[in-house]
Amino acid sequence: MLLKRHTVLQFAGIVIVGTALFIPPAAAKQVCGWYAIAFCSPSRDQATAFTNGGWGQTIETRKYQGLQPGLFCVASGPQPKASAERDRAAAIRNGVSAATYIKNACTDETNIGD
Repeated sequence: MLLKRHTVLQFAGIVIVGTALFIPPAAAKQVCGWYAIAFCSPSRDQATAFTNGGWGQTIETRKYQGLQPGLFCVASGPQPKASAERDRAAAIRNGVSAATYIKNACTDETNIGD
């Protein structure tokens, strides 16, 4: 009798642990905003080299809705549109990139700050 009880407890423990492993993670929160984009390239290395110049962060566009996938861009954001416009103007004025533009995009919060 004692052996049967022990087996049932082991089985119950396995069921509980197994169930816990299959609980889906909470969905990451979507974050949308404006980005000032100074440089894009299909090469991560080129984007990182541009970022090492001291402006922006490198983002992988496939992780952002609203940006052309397959690129690595150097951007500031997400932020309100007026802030992105100020960053764009400052990047142009300071010689970071004359081709800096702004774009609205969304991503999940796990991609912010990479």
